[in-house]
Amino acid sequence: MNPVEMRSLSRGEMLRLGIKIIVEMISSRGRNLVYLPRRYDSNPDYAQWKTSLEQVRYESGPIKMSAFLDCGPRATPESIWLLFGGNASVALDWLTVTFFAPPSSDAFVLFDYPGFGDSEGKPDRKLIQRCIDDLIEKLAARFSIERSDVGNRFKVMGHSLGSAVALETAVRHSIRKGILIAPFTSVQKMGEKMFGKIIPMLAADRYDNLKSIRELTAAKAELNLHIIHGLQDDIIPVSMARELHEAFPGHTTLWEIPDANHNDILLLLSKELGCALTNGGDFSYVSNK
Repeated sequence: MNPVEMRSLSRGEMLRLGIKIIVEMISSRGRNLVYLPRRYDSNPDYAQWKTSLEQVRYESGPIKMSAFLDCGPRATPESIWLLFGGNASVALDWLTVTFFAPPSSDAFVLFDYPGFGDSEGKPDRKLIQRCIDDLIEKLAARFSIERSDVGNRFKVMGHSLGSAVALETAVRHSIRKGILIAPFTSVQKMGEKMFGKIIPMLAADRYDNLKSIRELTAAKAELNLHIIHGLQDDIIPVSMARELHEAFPGHTTLWEIPDANHNDILLLLSKELGCALTNGGDFSYVSNK
């Protein structure tokens, strides 16, 4: 818009334009509070790790996306696990868990958010949802899974931010089993803990795990969620996991891991999580202490 066009706008139109620009600026900065994208060129080892899995490339609108599939020769897997990582992580980081999964008829899908790994775009809640929906549709077609059976065949596992993405995916596709690792209650509450009352209002993508589980329980179908949290977590307090469990005790099982922190919990529990993937999502942990 050139200066002549700007002068032709009424005062009301100028005000609306200014508000729109401010909202867009706040929204953009708010997303920077939630997402920290990372690419595969950050570590040369990823190039070798990619060769151990099938890379699934697909399009979601104009965005070219990439995920990784780990499955056996069976034509249709018994279960398909969707794995969603935390912030600043990439899909291949899940290899520390899937490596320990015993041989089974299940499939594991390691998902990269837009702008992460080899995926294009910029991370955005609605775009993430659309990309996951498109990937599920692609996988369901590949494995001849009826749309009505998606909720029974697919399961979700997420770490930190990925727990919120996993829950929203479960809501949209009626998925009834999942594992949540180091989840928060909501982005709003998490932001208040870190920054106080004001800055969290800038967050554009306000994930709310309490709301998501409430929506899942409202369906009145069987729901089985394992919540796992480290007692040494200095990023997301274990009190948030406890709050999620206490709000839905009949649908969740809480596991508190004494020595685990936020960023090392996947590595510390790699064997237990790997076994849970091939045990229908039933997690089990026995402390050595």
